[in-house]
Amino acid sequence: YHYRRLLQIPHTCNNGTSFVLASARYPAAIELIISNYGLTCSIIAFSGGLILDENRSVLYEKGFTAKDAASVIQYIESQDFDLTWNLYTRSDWIVKDPSDPRVLFYHSRQ
Repeated sequence: YHYRRLLQIPHTCNNGTSFVLASARYPAAIELIISNYGLTCSIIAFSGGLILDENRSVLYEKGFTAKDAASVIQYIESQDFDLTWNLYTRSDWIVKDPSDPRVLFYHSRQ
């Protein structure tokens, strides 16, 4: 059912209907969907933390500075939590340990 609905998107966009692809994912992951379907559309990434128009100009952006991210990572690692941290940029997925089973599981689902 969902696949059939996805196939309707290019037809809808080519008929003049505006379309925005929204996801919690980072833009590079969303771009895979856009390129697979030959779409030209705006995107909302990071659950609204980044909004790009169809030319990929930034309309809105709210995120961490590198300094803030480093502080969070330092705190996490000092607490010895049972987790692996991940960072996303517009084009990269950065993980502490690429061999962590949780990372491998997530990556296998991409």
